[in-house]
Amino acid sequence: MKKIIFLVLAGLLLNSVVAFGNDPQIIENTPSEKNIKSSNGFGAQLWLTDDQEYLKKWNQPTERFFFHPLHSVLRGKPVFVIVLFAGQPGINDKNLCDITVDIIVKTPDGKIYGEQKNGDCWQSLPIPPTQEIQLCNSSMGIVIEENDQSGRYAVEAIIKDKIKNTELTLEQYFDVK
Repeated sequence: MKKIIFLVLAGLLLNSVVAFGNDPQIIENTPSEKNIKSSNGFGAQLWLTDDQEYLKKWNQPTERFFFHPLHSVLRGKPVFVIVLFAGQPGINDKNLCDITVDIIVKTPDGKIYGEQKNGDCWQSLPIPPTQEIQLCNSSMGIVIEENDQSGRYAVEAIIKDKIKNTELTLEQYFDVK
């Protein structure tokens, strides 16, 4: 039986902004990263981590913050799907953003293992500072159980800026032996 953990981090992250340590405008375009210059002034990154302390570490003031890339997962150990964004999201007439995130995890045979639709990435909040990367308020954690499939699991995050009408699709993966 699979375990899926949905994390709503809004209460913890409302005022937690940390500079990522490099300019978000020079992020390369890859399946897991979309840079600001090519995405209507709005960029994003998709990361996987097994660090259960990532939120605590993110909330500690620092000049640089690093997620250690994760592409291999141990059964029974939580894995967290994390989405970051930067740039100039759209704002409404009240100067608030409306950004959502869909997270979908698929098994090696393409079936949906877990999903979160219309998660609160940055909704009804003021625009974050331009040169800082912000952690989305919604995240997702999963645990691969002993009887789950071995192989490559696909992770997709779709970030939607509903005001700018911009949508970014990010892809990542992890392997289970």
